[in-house]
Amino acid sequence: MKTNERRLLLLALAVVAIMGGIIMAKQFRSWQQSLTMREETLGHERDLSEAILQETAMWDARDAWITQHQPVAKDNLQADEESFKPLEQKARDLGLTIEHSQYLEHTVSPFWHQAGASMTVSGPLPTVFRWIYSVQSPTDFRVVPSLKITPVKDHPEQVTCIVQFWRWYQPMVTAADSSHQ
Repeated sequence: MKTNERRLLLLALAVVAIMGGIIMAKQFRSWQQSLTMREETLGHERDLSEAILQETAMWDARDAWITQHQPVAKDNLQADEESFKPLEQKARDLGLTIEHSQYLEHTVSPFWHQAGASMTVSGPLPTVFRWIYSVQSPTDFRVVPSLKITPVKDHPEQVTCIVQFWRWYQPMVTAADSSHQ
């Protein structure tokens, strides 16, 4: 091999080595960035886990309170009767007119059983609000997910209110479930 050929070969090898080094450096940099991002993600997850663990006592207390206070219904009929007959009675006691009431379909999950009713009542606006407010408390496990108030044309002091109530019960235990316990 001639000297020029050797120099050319060395130059070609140097260029290949430099290009290989550049490609490897890019790969290492990409790998380093992904590891840095993963490290940050793990750090955030660790912080979140620590925060959740610090709140364990609070959530255990809340769970115990719910277990102790959440009502139990043996079936859908009992849930409907217990939940919404008192609402109708309270509305009548306050002088509201119940124009329509209808039970809603029950929703069941492993954690709760939801009974619901839709009611249309009419009366003075302050009385309607007092009625809705009076039938909700944390220990009742009752909420109002939907409310529509319309003024009565002939009587401006009167309103018609379409309101939905939901009440959450502890999950129902069936005979098949209780035999496994």
